[in-house]
Amino acid sequence: MSDMDMGQQFKQIIEPRLDSMQQKAGGRVAQLISNKMKDNVEQGRGFGTDEFDAGYSESHAKKRRRKGLSTSRVNLKMGRRRINQTQVETTDNYSEVRFPEGGDIFKLHHTGRAKGNKTRSIFPKSPESIPEDIVEQAKEIIKGVLRG
Repeated sequence: MSDMDMGQQFKQIIEPRLDSMQQKAGGRVAQLISNKMKDNVEQGRGFGTDEFDAGYSESHAKKRRRKGLSTSRVNLKMGRRRINQTQVETTDNYSEVRFPEGGDIFKLHHTGRAKGNKTRSIFPKSPESIPEDIVEQAKEIIKGVLRG
């Protein structure tokens, strides 16, 4: 029989699981956000009620037409599918969605500072913007890590 009380036993069990939470769950949750971001852009919408102006300016629509690209709604691809090239990077300390190409442009769109000043939210701007299905999936991932 152990000399530890229940609190010490619980701490011994839970601490390693909490310490591994980022590594085991962070990347999976970041991937959920990345997948939803791609779906949202394809549909011309932001997360939750975050703004996503899906219309092209007339000058940019002209450029796209000349290249044979769609002008029906903004897709942030400009023919190279840049938004679809995102990668999730996970370390022991963080998880992030990285853009091998176009990240600076996406940030300008997200903040509304791109040419034309149209806001196209790419990531959730607040916790309330995260869809409930992603929140529930994240909870399940976290529960799995805590269960061991």
